[in-house]
Amino acid sequence: MGILIKMKRRTLDYIAIGIFAVLIVGSLLINFNVSKSAVGKLPENDALVWYKSDDLPEDCRMPEYEDNIEEWKKNLRYNKETWHCLKYFE
Repeated sequence: MGILIKMKRRTLDYIAIGIFAVLIVGSLLINFNVSKSAVGKLPENDALVWYKSDDLPEDCRMPEYEDNIEEWKKNLRYNKETWHCLKYFE
């Protein structure tokens, strides 16, 4: 009878460890999916759409990864090759 209780206890331990492992992996996968969807595209307002539009010369367009219009204008001011772009943003 002692051996039977040890076997049942060991089996219950393995089942508990398995359930714990499934819960850990499941929570990690759910967390990964939530964080991945939060990284998606930034909400674009009309101004950002204009600054990134194909209507502008390629060297004047705001890069896709940029979302701060004022910082982009500063970058244009500090580069002699892009000063001409400022006329589009007045």
